[in-house]
Amino acid sequence: MPRQVLGAWIKGAVRRPARAAVVILTLLIMTIGTLGALVAADTLEQLFVADAEATWGEVDVEVTSGEAGIFEEGSARRLGVDAGAESPSWAPRLILRAVVESGERRDPDAVVIGLGAEEQSFAPLRAIQGTEDVLRLDPDEVLVNERLAARLDLEVGASLTLLLAVPEVSVDQPGTDVPLRTPARTEGFTATVAGVVADAGSADLGRTPNVLLRRDALQRVVNFEGFVTHLHMTSAGDSDDLIRTISPVLRLDDLVAAPVAEDALEIAEDEGGQFRSILLTLAALVVAAAAIAAAQMLIALAEDRSREIAVLRALGAPGRTIVSLVTIESVTYALAAVILGVFLALPVAEFLAGRLSDHFAAISAGRGREQVALVPVIEPATLLTGAFVVAAAAAFAGRSAGRRLAAVDLDELLRGPLVHLPRSTPSSRRPLQVALLGSVVLGTGLTGDDAADALRYIGLTLMLTAWWLHRRRLANEPERLDRRAAGLGLVWATVGAGVLADFSQGYETGFAILISAGIITIGAITVLLSGRFRVAVGWIRAYAPRGRWQASLRTAGAYADAARGRSGRLIATFGIVLFVAASLEVLGSATAIDVDRQSGGFDVLAESTVAMEGNRVGEIDGWQGGVALWSSFVPEDRFGVAPPDGEDEDIVRLRYPVRMIAVSHQLIAAQQFQLADVAPEYGSTATALEAVMSDRNKAVVDRYGRPPGAAIGDDVTIDLGLGPRRYELVGVLDTFLVGGVLVSPDEYTELTASNGSTLLLGWAETGTSPEELASSVNDWGRDVGADARTMQQVGADVVSVNKTFTDTFALMLLLGLAVALMAVAAVLVRSARERRPYLAVLRAIGLQRGTVAASLAAEPVAVALIGGLAGLIGGLSVLRLLFAFGFSDLAFVIDWVRLLAILGGLAGVLVILCVSVAWPHVPRDPSRSLRELA
Repeated sequence: MPRQVLGAWIKGAVRRPARAAVVILTLLIMTIGTLGALVAADTLEQLFVADAEATWGEVDVEVTSGEAGIFEEGSARRLGVDAGAESPSWAPRLILRAVVESGERRDPDAVVIGLGAEEQSFAPLRAIQGTEDVLRLDPDEVLVNERLAARLDLEVGASLTLLLAVPEVSVDQPGTDVPLRTPARTEGFTATVAGVVADAGSADLGRTPNVLLRRDALQRVVNFEGFVTHLHMTSAGDSDDLIRTISPVLRLDDLVAAPVAEDALEIAEDEGGQFRSILLTLAALVVAAAAIAAAQMLIALAEDRSREIAVLRALGAPGRTIVSLVTIESVTYALAAVILGVFLALPVAEFLAGRLSDHFAAISAGRGREQVALVPVIEPATLLTGAFVVAAAAAFAGRSAGRRLAAVDLDELLRGPLVHLPRSTPSSRRPLQVALLGSVVLGTGLTGDDAADALRYIGLTLMLTAWWLHRRRLANEPERLDRRAAGLGLVWATVGAGVLADFSQGYETGFAILISAGIITIGAITVLLSGRFRVAVGWIRAYAPRGRWQASLRTAGAYADAARGRSGRLIATFGIVLFVAASLEVLGSATAIDVDRQSGGFDVLAESTVAMEGNRVGEIDGWQGGVALWSSFVPEDRFGVAPPDGEDEDIVRLRYPVRMIAVSHQLIAAQQFQLADVAPEYGSTATALEAVMSDRNKAVVDRYGRPPGAAIGDDVTIDLGLGPRRYELVGVLDTFLVGGVLVSPDEYTELTASNGSTLLLGWAETGTSPEELASSVNDWGRDVGADARTMQQVGADVVSVNKTFTDTFALMLLLGLAVALMAVAAVLVRSARERRPYLAVLRAIGLQRGTVAASLAAEPVAVALIGGLAGLIGGLSVLRLLFAFGFSDLAFVIDWVRLLAILGGLAGVLVILCVSVAWPHVPRDPSRSLRELA
């Protein structure tokens, strides 16, 4: 391309700064969405990794006794010695949960850690006040970390009262194979603060409020002389190599070792990858919408330069030169958008990551943990990737616009100034390209596991689309074929999704195929409306106010029919964006089942740090009855489902903690839970729970604790370090409020060192509200760290967990909506240019400028509203049908007031935008405009 030609083209672009600014603004929104998603994903991933690293600090391997609860210090030292150079640092520790009180303040989530001389191999503690040397403490002196000091306003010399949760333990007895089992109990202990130490090393272990004291002193308080609960070790190399080195001693002493730091980092990376995929999927919607809008704007911008194009063509410039010029111009705008977008995307990324981070921090705080601070992560490679995506999308849009302009007949260009672009003809290679893409997606779905049903559905949809494109090129009546294909598309959206979807995978996984079905529905509706836009606009006109807009809407339908391609793209863009936003709300509210149905007859659920004495619950004001249960949490990634005939490595694990509960006869008698699913031989909840009581190889879960894909008869697994223990799933409780898995009491005591009855379910007597009972339970259980909530509150918390995610992701769709509005502006500019003769005639016959502007603006307003209604009504109708088929027992909640308010607000914004854009294009002097067109 000659340099002079490029220079002249650039000068022409500079002379049209307003139009160029609109293109840059569209690409700027694309940049913000893309870079914001990428940077937010990097930030969240780093947050998860940093939190995992801080939780374990220097500890790489943790050794415990899963069944006994405690083991001898001598065994721990022998393991450390046998590890040799594989473990440069190791220390036996006695770790217990406790409620700590100082004056009027208390912390129910404290952890008490007994440390010994072996701690000297780890990094020393750093004193904030007083001493940092644990070994120099008196038996009644303790150190506290900064976290606990801040919560209880502690300083050196302060007095603490600790109520220790001493777990149930099993100790071998000489001369017999039957161990001595000591039940769980509580022990009181009063101490003086000798120092406040920084949150680092052992003082920061678990990111919890920690109390540190001499191990021997703590052992005497709880009568565990010579015993510890944990051995923490660092690893000089791979943690698995260290575990293999000490495995003979582990087997000898019935101990288990876990690479805790490595496991935590793996979970963190998986969670980061999950959020990255969600954010990038939403960003892809923004990119696609922006690319369509940018192409429309570039065409409109280049149409204004038809005379320049005509001169170039007359001088012999080939069509590819026009394509190259428009593409270069588009990429130049993209570079300007990227430069501006980098500065605007970072606050957006920080906001998105901050919202999700705050949510996780609140969950961690509920478990007594403190999450690490969010630190924005800005990687040059990420910024370059985002810039490349924006530039590539802009280049694609520019090339598309350039090819359309290059195809205009030269004689028409020379006659100017109006240019009518030829209708685009589908490429003969397009069906093959779509079929190849469909086969790749389908093949991935046939070999995949998670969400494979969605991949299969999308792959088959693409292959059917390829068949339609092929037939369309050969059809004598393509419009008739389009209507038939759209009708079949509506059938495929419902029947195909219903047949291919594996709804047993859970509503989160199944939602991918539901969204795909909704998008296919909107596409089919758009095709069916093609050629009937005048009728569709007539529906809107029936509800429009009388006056100027009635007259304008009469012509809007005809205009829309005359530009079916543009109208269809606009309808699909608005429809899909609003449909996905509404669908995210459905997903976020799917757990909002009626609480009376979920409560199991109970009014209040209470948890505590140390055991609540079940025989004293009658002292609670307003207490009618209930049950106290053994309960503890199974960490994330430790509970899952084993596929039929699958190996341990094939287990599908839950990515969040679940509560493990020991079934009791009192629970069976007191509960009124319904069943969402059950084995045929168990006809009631009581029967299923009795089967669990009598057979330690069976388990019951609730909806919250049901692993993805777990079906009745499958094996659910719990792995607390001894390897996966398998249980036949015999029932699913119809509730999200229990939050876990119910096993037999024998199995519970073998899996974990019980802290006693730390879960309380109860109902209020007549005349006492659930809120009053929850307050009474908190007052009664204050000393043991009880936290009581009504079942209504528990249900609201479960819904809030989901809605926090979906509402945050919905913010990304606001960028897509902004792009859709820019697309409206682009369509309006093109319409104004194409209809300059008509506008001039309307002004010449005496119509006011405002009336003509309203006539011009009515088309995109009406078409965009049709798209919004198509998305909300058509897409959600199909979604509702499939939801009823696959998840009929879950909630399908849509806030119609909010959605209709959004639609009404959108209509208002559209009217203001379109009138503002249309006004400058209405001729001020009709005679002059008519002379220019002559």
